[in-house]
Amino acid sequence: MQVKLFHEILIWPLRLEQLQVDGQNSSKGSARNDRLDLWVQQISQQGRWSIADHYDRGTAKEAVTRYAEFVYFHPFVQRFLYGDGTHPSPIRIMKREDIRAVKLQMSDQPSTPALTLRVPRVHLYVEAQVALLVLEIAGNGLELAQVLEIQDRFRRVYPPFWYPAAESKSRDGWKPGDCPASVTWLNESGEQVGDSADYSRAETYLNFVRDNKAPPVSAHWAWLMEPLTAYSPSLPPGSLSYRQIVDERIPALCYLAVDSPEDLKDGDFVRIALQDGAGDSDTLPYARPFLSDFESLYCYDRFWDRQTGTNDNPKNTRYMGSMNIRYLCCGYGFAAVGSARNPFFTDEVAGVLAHFRHHYFQMGLIAHFQKASLLGFLDRLSDAVATLRRGIPGEFNREEFRTRVRGIEEELADFTTRYWFTEVSNQIQPRELFDLWCRHLGTGELYKKVVEEAARVSELVRSMQEERQTQVTVRLTMVAALAGATAVATSFFAMLIIVDGLKDLAKRLEWLGLGKGGQELLLFFLVLLVLVLLLLALIGSKRLARWFTKLAERELS
Repeated sequence: MQVKLFHEILIWPLRLEQLQVDGQNSSKGSARNDRLDLWVQQISQQGRWSIADHYDRGTAKEAVTRYAEFVYFHPFVQRFLYGDGTHPSPIRIMKREDIRAVKLQMSDQPSTPALTLRVPRVHLYVEAQVALLVLEIAGNGLELAQVLEIQDRFRRVYPPFWYPAAESKSRDGWKPGDCPASVTWLNESGEQVGDSADYSRAETYLNFVRDNKAPPVSAHWAWLMEPLTAYSPSLPPGSLSYRQIVDERIPALCYLAVDSPEDLKDGDFVRIALQDGAGDSDTLPYARPFLSDFESLYCYDRFWDRQTGTNDNPKNTRYMGSMNIRYLCCGYGFAAVGSARNPFFTDEVAGVLAHFRHHYFQMGLIAHFQKASLLGFLDRLSDAVATLRRGIPGEFNREEFRTRVRGIEEELADFTTRYWFTEVSNQIQPRELFDLWCRHLGTGELYKKVVEEAARVSELVRSMQEERQTQVTVRLTMVAALAGATAVATSFFAMLIIVDGLKDLAKRLEWLGLGKGGQELLLFFLVLLVLVLLLLALIGSKRLARWFTKLAERELS
């Protein structure tokens, strides 16, 4: 079967490493926006990435498409995606315009032709903790088997496994599994730009994992992300780096327009829904009992009916055969399948194609952003607790731990109020699709887990503070008791000294020959001096108490 029109949008979620701003960890409060601005500034320095407008991203030919996308969502979602005219969106959009096509060689067999597909957009959505690379490819007149191989292989960040190749063209004698033979970026003139895929260099990937204990990245994806670089412990301080959140398979949205979607078989729909490679349409890629609830789990069939989907209505050509549109979702994959003979399905201004590239894409962006952010919170909480328990002298202390936890709590509260949506639209279809998407991604359960983990860590911080306050109180009480005993002893001797001093003072006043009025005036000034000294002592007692408290806390930390 031929796919008349094919689109695929990749959404690659990444965790950005925290940068050091003014020598401090910028993880809370107003520093969040400072960190975001710093990321955007450094990403755009090389000139490959530029800032894009949230409303007009260059993906719509007509203004009515952008308008329909905007009003599709709830107001609070609109503020998140586009800003509100006064305050910008909390996410910045960067774009690249030097890549216009991609050349794919899906197999190293000479009989397999290379495919050249359009690249309508390359965007990078940047937030203070998370980035999402968005890349769209499109082609016409492809065979279904080619489309299935593209959706399975093109999204691979690195080879998931290696196997010996009998007649391998690999430099190292190992063949990468489930990867294209080659991937090359092309500019508007059809010339190569940047690095090509290096999947065949087994030694490069093996050495990277061995040396860095981190997932590798193929050369063509690494070049596309520059100046951001994949995380490595050997990176110099201040490097722009990212950590991978998902495995080697980038989540994707696929659009397939075929002449007769009702002719697609169960094996085809399963492969499309689960982002699998090509196979015999009459066979299933998994056991039949495993797929017994496939339609209820992965299919959204509000506009799908094999029996009536081909009945054309000549009186309403716009919605001709409207029951031949099927949506499939497994979380990491979303697909829209419909008839190429249905004008509404192929309409890129106001039809399903426009909805796929704008409305559904934005829903997928939100869902993957939420999951990436939540996984990032779990990672940071785990890292904070693990670092505390390691207790390495000179590298970490309890005060820093409390500061980090407070920063995470503040950002989690900000995420909940600004980014956490359980629905995105008041319309039934997007509500149901978004709910299906999030259920497969597990974001609802993940959010509960993050909140519970944050509460446990906060309880740990509170117990540490209460323990410290108790210990400080005990120490200060001991100091006060010792000081009181000392004061009683010294007061007795001080009284004797004062009595002797007053006797001596009286003799000296007589010796000075002062009259009675002069003696009274001098005594008045002496009493006033004593009162002033007592007042100064009272004023300084608060600072002295703080000093004792800090000294006690320092001893306990």
